[in-house]
Amino acid sequence: MSRFNVGSTDGKRSRKYLEYISSPAWYWKRHEKLKLVTSCERCGSQEQLEIHHRTYERLGDERMEDLEVCCNPCHFREHSCIGSLIDSVLKRLA
Repeated sequence: MSRFNVGSTDGKRSRKYLEYISSPAWYWKRHEKLKLVTSCERCGSQEQLEIHHRTYERLGDERMEDLEVCCNPCHFREHSCIGSLIDSVLKRLA
């Protein structure tokens, strides 16, 4: 289980989570993942790359497979209700 309370039902992130995301440990982990994967794992873009947590189960002790490289638009879509709806419609059309 995560060492951090990632969020609550109202969607607010915990202070400890935000501190971790700003920490040297997260910077290193992010840097290492971006060395391994140099494009968005969803669309192949090499612009505006970010790291998405596939799970928060090991937050603070993530494994590389817990992390996914996403471009900003794909990452936004992952975390938005509209994005989830768009993705499900696109899958049905495919």
